[in-house]
Amino acid sequence: MTLRQHSAFAAAFEFFLSIALVASVSASDQNSRSKTRKVQTNTADRSRKVDPLLEQVNEAIQITSNRILTADVHTPWQILHGVLALRHEFQVKKGDQRVPALEWMSDNATFGGKPLFQVTRYGAKGHAYTRDYVFEGHPNQFLAILTMSNLPLNHEMTTGGRKITIADVVKNSKMETNDREEVTWTLWALSHYLPSDARWHNKYGESWSIERLVQIQTYQKVTAGACGGTHGLFALAYARNKRVESGGRLGGSWFEADQKIKRYVETARWAQNHDGSFSASYFEGRRHARDFATRIDTSGHILEFLMMALPHSRLSEDWVRRGIHTVSRELIDNKKRAAKCGPLYHALHGLVLYRDRVSPKERLAKRESTKTQQKQTKPAAKAKPNKSESKKRTPQTADPVAESKNAKTDVVEKGVEKPATKSKKRKVSAARAEANSQKADMKIRVSSDKNKPVVETKTTTPDSATGAIKKPVKSSAKAQRKNKLLKSK
Repeated sequence: MTLRQHSAFAAAFEFFLSIALVASVSASDQNSRSKTRKVQTNTADRSRKVDPLLEQVNEAIQITSNRILTADVHTPWQILHGVLALRHEFQVKKGDQRVPALEWMSDNATFGGKPLFQVTRYGAKGHAYTRDYVFEGHPNQFLAILTMSNLPLNHEMTTGGRKITIADVVKNSKMETNDREEVTWTLWALSHYLPSDARWHNKYGESWSIERLVQIQTYQKVTAGACGGTHGLFALAYARNKRVESGGRLGGSWFEADQKIKRYVETARWAQNHDGSFSASYFEGRRHARDFATRIDTSGHILEFLMMALPHSRLSEDWVRRGIHTVSRELIDNKKRAAKCGPLYHALHGLVLYRDRVSPKERLAKRESTKTQQKQTKPAAKAKPNKSESKKRTPQTADPVAESKNAKTDVVEKGVEKPATKSKKRKVSAARAEANSQKADMKIRVSSDKNKPVVETKTTTPDSATGAIKKPVKSSAKAQRKNKLLKSK
């Protein structure tokens, strides 16, 4: 074998080894990927294990959903409470059929010959009470309830043969906003459809904003509100959550609202009964009730507030889980008992909120519905700030303690002299006094030669050897010429 043949054979052998090495590496990669898939599958299988509490909650929701309300028999107020809890899934009996309650509501719904919504000068609004528990019991109550169904602003409804939209109801709500009526449901509704920094003028020309509604609701006495004040706290928590979701800062009135929410969360925990139910006196102290109607009324309303107010990290706390267990158990064990629609569906709403927050499937469905709404009502794009302007902006200090420390520094910034220490103040005052004395001793006189001003200074500095004060020394152009002549002689 020649040298050339040997080198060719060696090159072919090296090429064959490289191919074999690549094949072995790819095979090992496939094995590692299959192992990774097995691990991920096992992890997914473990994650599919449902929490027993969540199973009980789903059972309570399913059982309570079987309570059917009938149009023209049950009032709009009762039916809308069912919509609050079950939203698009809630159905009513109309004749011999079951139809979605939202579809019934949107198709010229009436009760006792009166429409569910009224056309107004500024848009539309829910029909006010004709008698208790028939129509809207609070200003903008129906609009607030519909926010939980996430209806878009362009959702159409027919009333009295005319078509209206959710945007019409929102517009009327803004125009009729006032501080003479309760603002709970107005805050709840407008914080859903408007930005947290929104401002507007009502029909009287008064200036309003979401923050002003938050401030009014925050200063309202909790025990003076409907259902023990739970609805007012729920509206505050709903508005605060929307503020945080939009990236807004919790300062000023928002900070006060957040502190009030947190305080009453702890009050509900403190007043909780040993069996897991919440106080029958709401937030006024501990009290246990034996009858189902009172327990589901108080515990259900408090649970609804807690599910809106608590962060996700606290849903696994023992006292929260005991409260959820008690309310869901009440609905299961008393499924054949008659119950008032208000307390029943507010309790059910609390369980639905919990299910939506802890169940990934429900969270995904909610996210998809939100994306659909955003496509239907896409806001105008905001103008991007210039890079030069963004560079000029200085970041705000979130820590008030840090801000107070920065204010005490001795740095002179933009011509503003900040407070200095006492020793430096003394030095500055001494230097200023010395400068003033020198200015007082300075005399300016004009010589006969107008082009040459003569400056005559009086020095009062003592002699370093004797301590005697020297006489003023004259220094002028004429004196200098005389001195030169004397020296030359």
